[in-house]
This record gives sequence, structure tokens and C-alpha cells, in this order.
Amino acid sequence: MIELLAIPLRHERDSVSARGAARHVARLLGFEHQDQIRIATAVSELTRAVAAGAGAPAAAVRFLIDGAGSSQRLLISVTGEQLGAASRDTASARGAALLAARRLLDDCADPTGGSTDTVSLGVALPFDAPRVDRARAREIGVEIENLEAAAVGGYLGELKQQNRELSTTLLELEKKQKELERLNAELADTNRGVMALYAELDERANHLRQADELKTKFLSYMSHEFRTPLNSILALSNMLLECMDGPLTPEQAKQVSLIRDSSSELFELVSDLLDLAKVEAGKVGLSVGRFSVDDVFGALRGMLRPLARSPSVTLEFEPASTIPPILGDEGKLAQILRNFLSNALKFTESGTVRASACVLRRGETAPGRDLPVDKESVLFCVADTGIGIARRDQAAIFEEFTQLPHSLQKGVRGTGLGLPLCRKLASLMGGEVWLDSDLGAGSTFYLLVPRFHRPAFEPLAAKALPLGARSGQERQVDGLPLLVVSDLGAHRRALEELFTDSGLAPVPASGADVSAELLTALQPLAAVVHLSADVAADGDHRPKCVQLLQQAGIPLIEASAAEAAGSSGPGPAFDRSLVSAAHAAVLRQGLRRILIVDDDRTFQQILSRRLEPYCRDCVALADARQALAAAAGGDFDCAILDLMMPELDGFALLSRLRDDEATERLPVLVCSSRTPTAEEWALLQQLGAAFVPKSALEHESLGRGLIEAWRRAPGAASVTAAGRAVGMH
Repeated sequence: MIELLAIPLRHERDSVSARGAARHVARLLGFEHQDQIRIATAVSELTRAVAAGAGAPAAAVRFLIDGAGSSQRLLISVTGEQLGAASRDTASARGAALLAARRLLDDCADPTGGSTDTVSLGVALPFDAPRVDRARAREIGVEIENLEAAAVGGYLGELKQQNRELSTTLLELEKKQKELERLNAELADTNRGVMALYAELDERANHLRQADELKTKFLSYMSHEFRTPLNSILALSNMLLECMDGPLTPEQAKQVSLIRDSSSELFELVSDLLDLAKVEAGKVGLSVGRFSVDDVFGALRGMLRPLARSPSVTLEFEPASTIPPILGDEGKLAQILRNFLSNALKFTESGTVRASACVLRRGETAPGRDLPVDKESVLFCVADTGIGIARRDQAAIFEEFTQLPHSLQKGVRGTGLGLPLCRKLASLMGGEVWLDSDLGAGSTFYLLVPRFHRPAFEPLAAKALPLGARSGQERQVDGLPLLVVSDLGAHRRALEELFTDSGLAPVPASGADVSAELLTALQPLAAVVHLSADVAADGDHRPKCVQLLQQAGIPLIEASAAEAAGSSGPGPAFDRSLVSAAHAAVLRQGLRRILIVDDDRTFQQILSRRLEPYCRDCVALADARQALAAAAGGDFDCAILDLMMPELDGFALLSRLRDDEATERLPVLVCSSRTPTAEEWALLQQLGAAFVPKSALEHESLGRGLIEAWRRAPGAASVTAAGRAVGMH
């Protein structure tokens, strides 16, 4: 610490001297004119507060240099009893002085909140100022003393100097004000130009939107118009080739075959164009259902065997009977595989084209991929021994209208739309496609799709609960536990499979495993019990497991043997109405009243009827603002919102519900006819809401959506399964 100057404050006029000294010190240290005025004024405000108590021997202002090298700072220390006084008048003067100093300088230290009689002001020296050592400090002190000695006018001269500084500052402010007005005028002109550009861009965007809609309508209309005569041409060609009206000469058969082949190619082109346009326009929906991979392979086998170009090419399908059923869009999955297989048959001169499938559990890695899958998925592979694709060309084949040159390309025709369409359809299904190939070494195309189709939500945090079985082992239960009881292993597995996609976590157990300890550890929300025909008929002698469940007050759903009859497969099959019954048993424990917010009166009535199995009462409102007030009353256990509403849309309403302390934990299910975009899916996830389309209001989907809403509501992660009503009342 190097001291430059110290000035005692014995009289009120000493504050004027301190101001002048501060200005001179700032000038000699290299500060700009405006900074000199700021430093001098800050010192003046503090020293005037000190000088108000004239005669204090310790009152003084000191100018010091703090630090070394290029990071030196000017430190101004003002000491006086008035700065530490506690009376109302002096405290008021001290506070005003500190406030003024802080406005002028960022670093104004008063760490003890007024209990000390010293206040420090600090400001960093200009970056281009020379370093101040002790020799330079002495020079500055001497120079200031000489200036003070040579000053004419004393007190009056300093006041004149302050007036000059004030006038200069006012002139500079006036100039800056005029410059600001000029800049504001230029900015206003620029804004008008930008608004005109925006208007022009909006107009062009509207024209492009209309053109895109017209293109989609045109393709849809023309594809229908094209398909009608093409179907007729194909049917007539097949009739002629089958000689239904008499034999054809060899030349006639050849010409009719050419007509049929050309019509087939045109039909495929029209179909691909229409599908691609619909996917790009976001107008392709998924028809989700449960199907088996074995059935898909069987249909493809019969469809594609005639496409083999040579007897030396073998089309093989590996057995898929062990692959569990898939919940997804069977038609689009088959369309992707059909494209893979037809391409493989076209470009394989000899050898084998093989289709296979396998299940990837969560955390496993697919071939050619570094990251493990985050959900249970099914991997389809189509491998051939054909011409292969060079590494440099593998990205290009997924671009529209791209075909790689090859000698075989002359003999087979294509549109270059099949693989791009496959990639878009796979993405729509929540999956992806890729390939592994080398030129001359064949190709393997992969399709990875989730085993259970779900919207683009991140997985929920698992609720892990120990299951104390008779064997002494423990099992981790993720989610809301549903006890599945049967003494037959095949039936337990079938019931577990039935409830896998229900929103509940099925926990299989035999009747002997059910005990009071198990029920205490697991706390199931409901139980599905499969009884044999004899036991089901004799209601007076129920098994011990049923008695334990009834004593514990756990809702019981009986799956009788009749429900497992009539299975078309090798194992037992249960009716899916059991899923809806389980949903109702779980939800009805805590759902007293549900708030429906939708401006469609007809849909309000439909949804109210659909909700009867799950709750005791529904209140439907068309006005979102009234709904906010009603929900804030705390008399509802769940809310169902539409996205498209006047004044306040569903997202805005959901945000306000989450912002209100009274409704921030309210479970919310969004039910809309509009499919959310990827950004809207992310927003729904962030706001803790579930989604069900209005087109899928069958009981199973609605019940699963309500359970999903309870699980996703803020604070649901802290609710354990020991709460019988899933965190509800």
C-alpha cells in the first residue's frame, strides 16, 4: 500500500480542498475527464458529511495506491466520527453520502454497515496508466501541494471550477441527447424497413404454405386418379396372361408382360410419391396395434418370393415365433421391410437374401451403433450376398431420387424414393434405419423400432421396491405395482405380457407366494388373480391368497379360466378388458372429481361418459379462465385439457396451472385431435403432463393416459407405492 496524500478535515471548507485534491490525483494518475469528475464528486459527498462535525482530530481523507504491477487501484479512505454516528440526523447524512458515492463509483466499501467511522472508495487505474511506485507517489504528492499553494481564490476558485465542470458536463449531455435522438430516428426508420421485410416474408411464407398444401392435395387427388386406371390395367394384364379368354401367342404374352411390369412400376412410383409427400407434410398418422413378427414375415414371404430374379437366389426368413408381440404400426413396418427385401432381391444375382429379427433389452447395443438402446426394442435385419454399396455412397442412397450407377441398374428400375421413405417412416415410428455394406461383399440393412410405441417422452424415474418372495430373492419393481397371481407359470407369463404396456408394473407371483409380508413390502395398487374353473365356481371356499388380498383391502380383478380359452397361439390368451378393469380399480381409489376443459360441448359429453369407470364425478367447462379459478379451489383430483381453445390455449393453461401453488401438483392429461410437434412433446414433458389423442379414447388408452398423468405430475417421483392411491386422496 503506497500513500499519495493525506488531507485533514478540520473545517467544512476542507471538503472543498479534498475535492480539488481528488481531481488532481485522478488527473495525474491518467483518468479521463469524466472519471476525474466522478472521483472528485464522490470524495466531496463523503468529506462534506465528515466536515459537518468540525473539530474532530481524526477526521481525514487519504489517497493510496493498492496493488502491484498492472492491477493497481486508487484507494480513497475517508475517516471521521460522523461516519460512525448513530443519531438520526447524522445517520441520515451519512446514508445520503454513501448513496451518492455508490452511484458514482462501483466500489464503495462499508462492510460493517455503519458501525465504523471509515469508508473506502476504490477504482482501478486505467489499463494504459504507468505503474505507480513510491518515487512516483512522492512526485504526485509534491505536485499536488504545489498546485494547492499556487491556487488563487481558494474556496471560491474551487466552486468556480465545479461550475465549469458542471457546465461542461451539461454540454456533453446535451450533445449525447441529440445523438441519441438521431440514433432513435435512424432506428425507427430501420424498424419500419424491417417490418416491411417481415410483412413481405410472411406473405411469401403464406404463398409457400399454400403451394405446399396444393401440392399435397394435387398428389393425393392425382394418385387416386392414377391408381384407379392402373389397378384396372394390372388386373386386365393378369387376366390376359392367365389366358382366361383364350391363349396368347408368345409375342402377345411378351407385350402384355411389358404392360404389366410398366404399370407396376408406375403404381409404385405414385404410391411412394404420395407417402413421401404425406410424411413431409406431417399428415401421416400411425395405426397402432398389437401384432406378431411371425405373421409379418409370413405375409412378406408369400408376397416377395415371385420377385426373385434368378433361381440361384434364395429368400429365407428366420423363425420369429419366440419374438414377443409388438405394439406399433404393422403396415408401415411391413412397408419398410418390403422395400429392403425387394431391393435385396433386385441387386442379388446369386446367393441368399435373409430376414431376421431379435429383441434388444434396455441397455443393449445394436450392431453398427455405439449407444445402447434406452427402451426395449426389436431389431430387424435384411442381409444379402449382392453387389454391395461402397462406404462413400451409403449416405447418398437415403436421399430422394438417388440411384447408384451399376450394370444391374439397367435391368431393374426404381424411383430412388424407397429408402428415403423408409427412413422417414422409421423416424415416425420412433426408430431408425442404417446399413452395413462393402462393395462386392453384400449389404445388411437394419431397422430398429421400439417394441411398444410411445410418444417422445423421456423415461420416468423408476420407483424401485423390494419384492420379498418365498425364495428369499429380491426383485426391483419399476413404476406402480400390480400383483398378478396364478399357479400356472404359462398363465402368469401371459398376464404379465398383457399388462406390460398398461402403465402399471405387473409383478407375477404364485398363490403360495402371496403372504402378508409380501403385500406389506410390495403394496400393490390392485391384484389380478387367475382362478381355475372349480375354484371360481365355488365362491365359499376361496384360496388363502384371495382372502389375504381382501383383508388387506386391495382391489381384486378375477381372471377366470374362461377368459384364457380360445387362444389361437401356443400359450394362453386373456381378454384385454382385464387391462381396463385394472385401470378402473387403481384410479377409482383416488379420483373423486375430474375437471374437463374443452370448448367442444359434444366432446365434453363423450369424455364424461368415457370417464365414468374411473371417477365419481366430472365437471366440464368451456372457458379456460373459469377452469383456472375452479382448479385453484382444490376440489379436483385431475384435469383433462384440449390444446386448441379460444383466448387461452392448452399450453398456456397448463403453464398457469403449474405456476399456481394451489394447482402445481395437479395431474394433467392433454387430450387433443392435434398431434403435438417435437417441441410441444418436450414442453409437455417439462410441464409434467401426459397426452392421449381424441381419436384413441377407448377405455384402455384413456385409463393408461390417466395413470401416466398421475406419474408425470410434479412431485409424483416422491410418491411411493405404499400410498394406496398413487399419491391421490
